[in-house]
This record gives sequence, structure tokens and C-alpha cells, in this order.
Amino acid sequence: MPILYRHIRLDKNEPFYIGIGINEKRAYDLKRNNIWKSIVKKTEYIVEIVYHHNDINFIKIKEEEFIKLYGRIDKNSGTLANMTNGGESNGGRIVSEKTKNLLSKYCGEKASFWGKKHSEEIKKQISLKTKDTKRKGISDETRQKMSIAQKSRKSFRCGFKLSDETKDKISKAKKGKIGHPMSELLKAKLSASKKDYWLHNKHKHLGDNNVSKREDVRAKLRITSSGINNGMYGKIGELNHFYGKKHNIESLKKMSDSRKGKCLGDENASKRPQVREKIRQKKIEYWQNIKKQKMENKTKWSKITHVKSSMPSKDTEYALFIGRWQPLHLGHKELFNQVLNEGNKVCIAIRDVEPDEKNPFTSKEVFDNISEFYKNNILLGQVKVIIIPSINSVSIGRGVGYDIIEYIPPAEVADISATKVREEMRKNGEL
Repeated sequence: MPILYRHIRLDKNEPFYIGIGINEKRAYDLKRNNIWKSIVKKTEYIVEIVYHHNDINFIKIKEEEFIKLYGRIDKNSGTLANMTNGGESNGGRIVSEKTKNLLSKYCGEKASFWGKKHSEEIKKQISLKTKDTKRKGISDETRQKMSIAQKSRKSFRCGFKLSDETKDKISKAKKGKIGHPMSELLKAKLSASKKDYWLHNKHKHLGDNNVSKREDVRAKLRITSSGINNGMYGKIGELNHFYGKKHNIESLKKMSDSRKGKCLGDENASKRPQVREKIRQKKIEYWQNIKKQKMENKTKWSKITHVKSSMPSKDTEYALFIGRWQPLHLGHKELFNQVLNEGNKVCIAIRDVEPDEKNPFTSKEVFDNISEFYKNNILLGQVKVIIIPSINSVSIGRGVGYDIIEYIPPAEVADISATKVREEMRKNGEL
């Protein structure tokens, strides 16, 4: 991630270099200009990372602002060893008259190669040398000498140790603060710079572009700021940095002013009609779900497993219900729906009984009635309706591959009786 850093000399406790880099490694690089090296020979220094930012253009703008703020030594305008104004260009570099005269001798028509072109043969030779990345023209002996020379090469700070006094100064300089003490003028300039940036980049930090609105980011923030990860964890009583202190009148006024209008008026989102309508709909939906859940609990059948299957169940198998279904009523439907909602398939077996007073419908009429009611479930393969011979018992052997379950109806459903339903139908002339 691109960074903006500064070097602070400890003898005067002031910045003497501002730089940028694609990572923090660049901040500790010793390959600098002669002004920087002359300062480092005189005093110790510390490195401070001022900004981390994904946008390199933002870092470059800030580099220009800081160099302009502190001023340059070569221009007699400040304390920095920087030789340019920073940012994207190399502008602002001061070139001596001697260097200018030297460069002018090799510019334009004065250049030795002015108006000439390389022959095709020379171009070919240059191309081959450029492609030769392994430097085949250098012997192994020369390479070894170069390697030894590079390894033995020492930095001008190699072997230099910090004194205990200097270490103590560095430690004190870092404790309790992010950087060196800033003057009121510098604080005002930095504050104005931040406000200007916010005004021009506010849209990047609001709405969908704000990463803090993403659920994954919010989850990470919750983890990193809760429990022992929180910087204030366990800091109660005298351990709290504000223990025994009070806000002054000015601070209290600032806090009061900053809170005004945030809970009342147009800025309060809950006062907007569209937001209020959404909140109302959410409340209605919540209470409907609660009511539905209570009703489901009231009408839910409890079950007792008398025989447990000796084999695991499969998705293709059905829960078999045998009955006369004369007629199919609400109690039966609640039971079947409960089993379907549990993810099981239902097979409704109709006993083929002779029509009489208790069995006013033929097995074919019952079949058609149930099939019509569950036609959508039948198309989806969730329900199957069959007619079986009238039975007087259900007999099982040892180790059967299915459960034998007894469903006990709740109080609201237990009162529903097929006999009462038939009587009601006779009164209404439906039988």
C-alpha cells in the first residue's frame, strides 16, 4: 500500500525529509541525497509513517503539501533535505550553473550522435546484448570478484551503535504520541488540509462506496474491537485515562453543538415518511410471524415412535397414512402439512370400504376429493394417493425398514371429528 513518511532528527526534534513509497521498506532506505546524508552524520533520526492510502495520487498530493509546509534547505525556506517539490513531477530541482553549462555541451546539434542513425548491423548487435540477461560477456572470475566486493561493501552506518542516552531520547519521543509535537500553526494547516480533502472526497466515504457499511467489514470490526481486542478492555477505575477528570465548559459546549440536530428534524432518518413506512412494515411482518409461530405451535401434532427403523431413510420414501377419510377435514390437512413441512413425502392410503351411514362416500369419490385438493403437491411428487383393501390390523416383523409413529393431535384439532363433520354436512344438505 502506498505510504507517505517523514524523517525526524532527534537533536532538534523536527522533520528533515518527506518521502513516499509503495511500501514501508522505502522509508528505511539509506540511498539519499548529500544534504540528507550530512544531517544523518550529525544526529540520530526516527521514521514516522504519516499516511497509508490505496490512492497513490492522494499520497503524491500530500507529499507536495508537506514539502511546501516545512520548506526546503536548498531554497532557504525550511528544514527539509528534499531536492524537489514532490508529487508526480521532478519540478523544483535547483541545478547549478556549472551543471547547466555541462549539459548544454551535449544537447541538440552539439551532441555527438545528432542527425545520425544506427546501421542495421549495429541495431542487431545492440538487440542481442540487450536480450543477453545473463551477461555472458563477463567471466566467472570477474563475477566472483564482483560478488565479494558487493558483500564486503558496508553502509556508512555499519557498526554504529546508539548510546543509551540516544535510545532514551527515542523512547521518550515515541511514548504517548504518534509523532513529534506540532506548533499551533502546523496543526491549523493540517486541519484545513483535511477539511479540504473531505469536502472534495466526501462522496467516496458515503453510501455504497463506504466499506464500513459492508456486512463482512462490520463483522471484522466487531471482532477486532470487542473483548480483549478492545484498547479499553479491563481499564476501569484508575486504569481509565479519564479517571478523576472532567470536561471543561468549552469541551461540553462543543459536544453539545456537535449533537444538535442529529436526533431531531430532517436529519433524523426515522422522521422521513419512506423510512417510517419501512419501519411500520417491518413491525407488522414481525408480529405476523410471531402470531403464525404461536398458531403453528398450537396446531402442531406431537408424535410417539413405537418402532424405530433398522435402516436409514431415503428421500424417495413416503410417510404412509391409512384411513377412510370420510371426509378429509381440517385435522387431517394439518397433520399432512406438518409432515410435508418437515421435508417428508406423504402417501395417503384410502381403505376401500362399503358405503354406509358412517362411510357416505365411495373410495373412488374420496380418491378424487383428496387428489383434487393436493393436485399441486402430486405434480411435485410430494403427495401420492392410493386405494388399498379394507384392513383390520397392521402387522410387522422384526427389524422392519421403517418407523411406526403415532401422531397425537393438539387440543384445538382433537375436537374436530369426522362424525360431527358428516352431521353438519347432512344438515346443510351436502349428503
